[in-house]
Amino acid sequence: MSDGPSPVALGVIGPCFALAMAILGACPALAGDPAAGCAQGSDPAQIVADCTTLIDAGQMNAADGAAAFDNRGNAYLAKGDYGAAIEDFDAAMKLAPDFAKARLDRGIAQGRKGDYDLAIADYDAVLAADPSNVDALSARGWAFNYKHQFDRAIADFDIAIQIKSDDAIGYNGRGWADLLIGEPKRALEDFNQALALAPDGADALYGRGLAKDRLGDAAGAAADLGAARSLAPDIDTLLKRKQLIM
Repeated sequence: MSDGPSPVALGVIGPCFALAMAILGACPALAGDPAAGCAQGSDPAQIVADCTTLIDAGQMNAADGAAAFDNRGNAYLAKGDYGAAIEDFDAAMKLAPDFAKARLDRGIAQGRKGDYDLAIADYDAVLAADPSNVDALSARGWAFNYKHQFDRAIADFDIAIQIKSDDAIGYNGRGWADLLIGEPKRALEDFNQALALAPDGADALYGRGLAKDRLGDAAGAAADLGAARSLAPDIDTLLKRKQLIM
């Protein structure tokens, strides 16, 4: 589900490290180089291995160590190991208490576990320091969606979209909120925007299919629902688990 930014959003480690808590820099990834693999790898299992090599060596300063824990946590998040991810995000924030990205990532992991109140607490903390953090706004909006607090969700998505007009996650989330409060026409507009920005968004396709069905477009609904299920065969199960459909 589109409840936040990409689960592997990597930091920068080692000699190319310019700002420990920035997202991926320009250091070229080199085969057999755990620093480059931890910062720039694409395979979650290999990222875990490379980051673990760095962490276990115990030779990094606090900022580099925090980035390594955050990167490994995101790799665990991509693997669906939310408990291990949260432990690593906790470790990152212990080393760098103001590491907003690690707190945001922990919120996403809490949300994936279904602990929405804990997730919202992390997003609140991120937004207290930076009210214009679009990732935190959209992620909190999704958490409110899952709690069926749709007015609060829409308020967050409105701000996120106002700040970043190409926020596909925000349009998709607002589309679901609109759909579930009985506004299929508004939902259709938001799903169209989300899919223009991210055409392979299975949950946006599914939501648009439901909106079309409620607006009397049976053929369009069937096409969108079929496309969504082709992209994500388990999407019905996922949406039921999140209580967005019955």
